[in-house]
Amino acid sequence: MFEDLKRKYIDWQISSCETDKKFKREKKFLNWDDVSTVTVLLSYEGTPNNSEMDQIMQMLSDKDVSVWCFVSSKSYLRQDSEKATFLNPKSLTLFSMPNKIIKGRFFSETSDVLIDLTLKENLPLKYLAGISKSHCRCGKRKENYALYDLEISPTQSMSRIDLLEQILYYLRTIKTKN
Repeated sequence: MFEDLKRKYIDWQISSCETDKKFKREKKFLNWDDVSTVTVLLSYEGTPNNSEMDQIMQMLSDKDVSVWCFVSSKSYLRQDSEKATFLNPKSLTLFSMPNKIIKGRFFSETSDVLIDLTLKENLPLKYLAGISKSHCRCGKRKENYALYDLEISPTQSMSRIDLLEQILYYLRTIKTKN
C-alpha cells in the first residue's frame, strides 16, 4: 500500500512540474548528428554491471554523456565521477524522490536527449525522467508511464543493450528539418 502511495505522490509531483514554468521543456525530435548531450538513466539491483556501463558509454562515445544510476543496495557507495552520478536508498526522501541536492544537480544539467534504460519501474528515476528538460525523452514502454516522446515496445528477453540499440536505431532514422 505504501508503494502505491509513493507512486501516486511521484506522479503528482511530475504532473505539477509539467505546469510549472521553470520546468517547461521544448519537446522536439533532433537529428542524431545534431545531438551533443545525452542523459542516461540506469538502475541495478545490487552491484552495477561495470562492463555493461562501459558498453553503453562506448555506444554513445560520440556524445557528451551523463549517467544517473540508481543502485538498490543501501550499503553500495561509489564516488560520483564527472560522467556518472550514483543514487542509493540513502539519497532518497521518504516518498522515494531524490533529495534536494540530487534533484538540484540533475535539474541544473541540460541534455538534448534523455535515454531511460530502466527495464522496470524505478520511482526515483521515474521522477528524474519526469522533471528532465531534455528535448527528447526515450525509453521502454512501461505501465503508468507517459513520460517518453519515443517509446520502445519491449520483448520478453530485452536487455539494456538491446533497448539502447533500438532507441539509437530510431533516433538515427529520424530526420527533421532545421
